[in-house]
Amino acid sequence: MEEKEEIKGKAIKALIPDKWQEEFTITEIKETDHWEIILTEKKKNIPKEIAEKEVVKNGYMPSIDLEDFPLRGKPTILRFYRRRWKIRGQSESHYNQYDFHKPGMKATPEFGAFLKELNREETDWVRDNWQVH
Repeated sequence: MEEKEEIKGKAIKALIPDKWQEEFTITEIKETDHWEIILTEKKKNIPKEIAEKEVVKNGYMPSIDLEDFPLRGKPTILRFYRRRWKIRGQSESHYNQYDFHKPGMKATPEFGAFLKELNREETDWVRDNWQVH
């Protein structure tokens, strides 16, 4: 029988691509009429341009929300929170940039590619039946 931590790791891998697991931690999962997976940038991810300075946390950037594949019959939203940092004694905020999605898309790259492969009728059906309203 697999250990609990190994099972937990596999479940997270099924939900979140590896590239995002390196930079973000799942901090909450909410279930309503959709799934909302909250991902918060790890504390260790101080922007490179200020990493050698004395920095302090400065809140969070507005969230970036992406649609992903439906889970258990409900739409899924991945909500990313990036940290803001500043150099102690200064007011300018610094934050990391990530390549979450293609410009103009509000879906994960994998889900966007899936939708792109469908014909118009299939895409409309998926959007009508799975999209968060």
